[in-house]
Amino acid sequence: MKMTSLNQIFIQGIIILLFASSCVQAATLQERIYLALPWGPETAQVARWTPKPQDEDQELGGPVDFTIGSDGSVALISNLDTTLKVFTSSGTLSQSLLFNRTNPDRLEGVSRDASGRLALVGLFGPWPHGALEQLRLFKPNLQPDQTINLTTLGVRSALAVEWGTDDHVFIQDNGDFKTWEIRVPNQVIKKVDDENLAWLCSQGRYLFQYNAGRMTVYSLAGRPLAEYPDNGKDLRFIGVTPAGLLYVLFRDPQKGLLLEGLTLEGVKSFSVPVVGSHSQAVLDPDRPHDLRNWRVGFDGAVYATGDPAEDKFRIYRYEIEP
Repeated sequence: MKMTSLNQIFIQGIIILLFASSCVQAATLQERIYLALPWGPETAQVARWTPKPQDEDQELGGPVDFTIGSDGSVALISNLDTTLKVFTSSGTLSQSLLFNRTNPDRLEGVSRDASGRLALVGLFGPWPHGALEQLRLFKPNLQPDQTINLTTLGVRSALAVEWGTDDHVFIQDNGDFKTWEIRVPNQVIKKVDDENLAWLCSQGRYLFQYNAGRMTVYSLAGRPLAEYPDNGKDLRFIGVTPAGLLYVLFRDPQKGLLLEGLTLEGVKSFSVPVVGSHSQAVLDPDRPHDLRNWRVGFDGAVYATGDPAEDKFRIYRYEIEP
């Protein structure tokens, strides 16, 4: 008797999961400070970071998002001075763009593609009446390229943005927790429920389904690739490499905090225990995520913002070593 296609998919999925678990490569994390920007009277307009207030309606007084370029540069957006600034890895300010501070404009998310182009989402124009949700694209030299009216498309509150491939941009709408996939300039490809930003951070290369305390990762063809415990706070999908390797931060009940890499074929290419109190604090999946705390660089390293209580705004680099 022939097996049905459903049974075949199920059995293939079990085989893939078993194969993936047997191919995990042990590795270690090497932490170092990648960027440190002091704050004080003389540098307050460069970067300032304050602890998260008790009032959830208040805002952090510093950068609200960051992105890493293929050249190692760091782009920061801040509503303290309504700016987009680009720093070299040594901390030198190389480019700066000032937005309207009178209205004021509200910057929310930033992302950089391999060529150096920047995508920025936010609320621009006089508000509360007349302000528009926009996607603004910039050339590598920060010259304006395109402005796309997201309000017209139906986006209510753009919160995060991620460059994909072939001029595809992923934008999360905080109004309904859906992520939009848009082909520039204004072709809506699809919308996906994405409260935890998993689909956005994966650049649409994987599918995700939650069921009874577990999150299953699927290929775009619908094959199960991996499964992770998910209690709503101890799991984060933080990004992908250009080759599509998905980085996962999660807390295993037996092994503690882990960082894993999952390939498009369902192979776990590495599994790294996060050890040390500082690394565990910076890479804690349950950190307040008013901003994107983590980014996967084009070089395969993980970049993470530091503790807001530190005396500087820091970005740490975590290199995965066999």
